[in-house]
Amino acid sequence: MDIRLQFATEMINSPQEELARFHIAVATEMPKWEVTLRQSPDSLFDIERVADDYFRNGAGKIVASLLAATSKTPEVEAAVASLPSETETPLRPPTRTGLIVKLLCGIVLEITTLYCAPARSNKNDPVTEKRQGIYPELAVYGFAKGVSAALEDRIVRAAVLYPSFEVAQRALAKDGLDLDTKTIRRVTLQCGETLLAERREKVESFLCGKMPVGNALCGKDVVVEEDGGRMRQRENIVPSLKKPGDHPKFRAEWREPKLFIIYCVDHEGKKEKDSEVWMDATFQGADHAAEMLAARLHELGAVKAKSVTFLADGANCLWDRFDWVVEAVHLDRNIVHFILDFFHAAHHISLAIAELGYDHVKRRELYKELRHELRQSRWEYVVDRLEELGKDLVKAAELETTPVSKTGASNFVRELNYLRKHGTAGHLCYVKFSRRGLPLGSGAVESAIRRVINLRLKSNGMFWTPENAEKVLQVRCQLLSSQWDRCCNVLRFRRRRTRSRHWRWEAFDRSSSARSVNSDATPTPTKCRNSSA
Repeated sequence: MDIRLQFATEMINSPQEELARFHIAVATEMPKWEVTLRQSPDSLFDIERVADDYFRNGAGKIVASLLAATSKTPEVEAAVASLPSETETPLRPPTRTGLIVKLLCGIVLEITTLYCAPARSNKNDPVTEKRQGIYPELAVYGFAKGVSAALEDRIVRAAVLYPSFEVAQRALAKDGLDLDTKTIRRVTLQCGETLLAERREKVESFLCGKMPVGNALCGKDVVVEEDGGRMRQRENIVPSLKKPGDHPKFRAEWREPKLFIIYCVDHEGKKEKDSEVWMDATFQGADHAAEMLAARLHELGAVKAKSVTFLADGANCLWDRFDWVVEAVHLDRNIVHFILDFFHAAHHISLAIAELGYDHVKRRELYKELRHELRQSRWEYVVDRLEELGKDLVKAAELETTPVSKTGASNFVRELNYLRKHGTAGHLCYVKFSRRGLPLGSGAVESAIRRVINLRLKSNGMFWTPENAEKVLQVRCQLLSSQWDRCCNVLRFRRRRTRSRHWRWEAFDRSSSARSVNSDATPTPTKCRNSSA
């Protein structure tokens, strides 16, 4: 691998020579900085930035020289030679080609390196995605497309943490990284796509029974919270006749991403300070979210946990699939608890009282009384009291013939049925849950939805396409859940093995009604399905 600085004629010097040059350059500038700071103390801001630029540029040249020196060592050459045989994609023999890559310091390098193009696929090959080649010499160093692994990390962090790609571009420019928004967008989306492909492989591995059980949750009190967000996604409309100058038209439909969070609590039901947090989310649907949750719990070793608590609001699409998750992960029913978020349950009491027609004072007094009874796990009393106070509404609802009626009577009965259903299922035993040191509210996942989804993907005039929204959502989940360093290691390892970025899969219907009718939808299917094959 031949390396030179962009627009430079000579090759990179050895690391020792670059270090000596850097030392001479800094030693020459040091007295000037000292004199300037002594004469003008308020110039520290400028001097600090200049010194930072000097050291960043010097570090970049040293890294480039290390690349040039180590690329010709026997150890690296052996790793490069063995890489094509280790990849999952059939490759052609390597050929030399030129590339432009950037390092974390902002230095641009011109590299002549090996490239293995993908082998010609058979016409009958069932693989639907386009094959991609690999740069073996860059892959062993963990390079992404056109950027080093450290620069990719910096770009992706800025792109998903700042409110837009434009703001991220200005922030990176402040650090000496001259990148356009197109490059930032491409690197970020490719990173998210690779993480999604890795997630799909893990789900497929779990459903095939090939994923080993982990130990991260061994002996822990585990809490699983799940909820749905809400945002608009963009669906482009291609007109048959488009006039010059017209803006592209699109539909912006509301979508509900499903997000879950896994963490450990202490004996008081509070999150352990040193506990890791695992998050994931998807726009693909509740069945995909259920399979993702089951695979993650299996990977972390939830079957070895002291207890596992599922906590959510009253969304049927979530509760209808928790039973399948428990069966798929082989959790002992004696350690599993299902809790309906207390504050959501209390809110439904308020909605029922609102249909009784009381004034504000009486409605407030009744709400406080029934909320207290609910907190003491006396949900039967709450339902009976409401049913007694609204017996006229109950009778009126029985006489209604329209199944989709939105009258006050039907609303009142709906709230009663909501409380009765969860009470009968044992989701409202708040006294027992509190004594066991379990949380009663789903504030963690509510906060996660705001931090992960709303602060980056939801804004006035912001409409993401479904594919790009899924990619950015995946990156934010891993970055904000303290799992990002592990993901960076996964990215580097995956680039050595495959360049496949196919991330969609077909999920089974995991609802309880479907499982009771369809005996094929077993918790752990024996046949692995992969939509890419």
